[in-house]
Amino acid sequence: MAATAQSAPAPLELTQSQLLDLAARELAAGRAQVALDLVEGLLATRPNVYDAHLIRTDALRQLGRTDEVLPSARAAWREATSDAERTRIARLAAHEAYRNGRNFQSKFWLRRAMNTAKSPLAKQNIIRNFNQVRQADPWRTQLSFNVAPSSNVNNGAQGSRYVVDGITLPFDLSVSPTSQALSGYRASLSGSASYTWDGDAGTDYSLGIKLSSTRVVLSSEAKASAPSAKGSDYDTDTVELVFGGSTTLNARHGLTWSLGAGRIYSAHAPYADTASLTLTDHHKLKSGATFRHGLTARYERPTEATRAPARSLQYSVEHAKLARDIGVFRNAAYVERVFSDDPSKARDSLGLSTSLELGKPVLGTKASFTLGAEMSHYEVYPFLVATDRTDKSLYLSARFTLVEHSFYGFAPEVRMDFGKTWSNISRFDTRTSSIGLGIKSTF
Repeated sequence: MAATAQSAPAPLELTQSQLLDLAARELAAGRAQVALDLVEGLLATRPNVYDAHLIRTDALRQLGRTDEVLPSARAAWREATSDAERTRIARLAAHEAYRNGRNFQSKFWLRRAMNTAKSPLAKQNIIRNFNQVRQADPWRTQLSFNVAPSSNVNNGAQGSRYVVDGITLPFDLSVSPTSQALSGYRASLSGSASYTWDGDAGTDYSLGIKLSSTRVVLSSEAKASAPSAKGSDYDTDTVELVFGGSTTLNARHGLTWSLGAGRIYSAHAPYADTASLTLTDHHKLKSGATFRHGLTARYERPTEATRAPARSLQYSVEHAKLARDIGVFRNAAYVERVFSDDPSKARDSLGLSTSLELGKPVLGTKASFTLGAEMSHYEVYPFLVATDRTDKSLYLSARFTLVEHSFYGFAPEVRMDFGKTWSNISRFDTRTSSIGLGIKSTF
């Protein structure tokens, strides 16, 4: 009788979804190595499965294989097919980077998560996590960029004739074309970086650098009215090293100070060396408002020996109050005295300003408004005849941040600035307006 052939039992086969479900259960049960072995087997043949990369990333994290977690997260990010998947893996990667002291990478992943998160609650949590990482990060960086057409890029005179209030000049005098208001475009870039470390008795110290640069391009109308003028004539740059600190005296009271030294460049040439010292005393009032006042001393020494140095002392105060359902109101004032042998610099100044930053976006836009006034008095101004000089200025600015159009937590910002100065010497009657576009971090 012929022997009956018997086949061996078929091996256990799992579908992709069953394998992923099994790996997820093993991971939840604390068997990370088993989960890792399962998904790595799947990824060996199907490397574009997002869920497998996600489980692998979490398993590596639980196993403490930190050097492999972020590369795995990047692979998961590449294979994600929805914003929800990208948000999930970005938050996981941010947590792991923060846990291993990689604060910059953590903030980068949180910005990625912010860019794909949809619900307001998820965005609020991401912003809270970002601020927590920023507080723990000893490095502080800031960057600002703005491009704006302006009616007066050179702070030139509004009129073309010299007039002195109350004085009849012995002859008629015209303001040179290059000293009159010239229109054009102004591009500004500024940035800072500092490192903070802890001291004793609640004191922190920081050391950093600040840079700013402004480039001017004259309009065709300005070139026609002042052929000898060039945009580079009005370019400015500054560089400053800053050493500072802050001390917490109690839950409501603190002090900050900073010592700076730098150089100002005008028309791409050294213009003046500067040194400054600022002391600020700030209080958190029982009403919830904040009050701060401070003193700033500044010294400016021109690089040209024929020009006189200037020393200034400024006292400023600010009161900020949060109004529910509206926003933050800020009221500020300052007084300043500039001492110099150059009568065009020596002056007394007074400034007042009030601002409102709306708390909630309106039509996807956050807005802030500032209204200010300033007055400066020069005792004896070097002119054709001996006279005092008094300038009175009024300015208005508005900022509109388009938060609904943010990318990686950065949003376009529309900036509007208007200002006018009235002086008893017409050369210093000025008027300017600009509407520009910048970029601002939304958190």
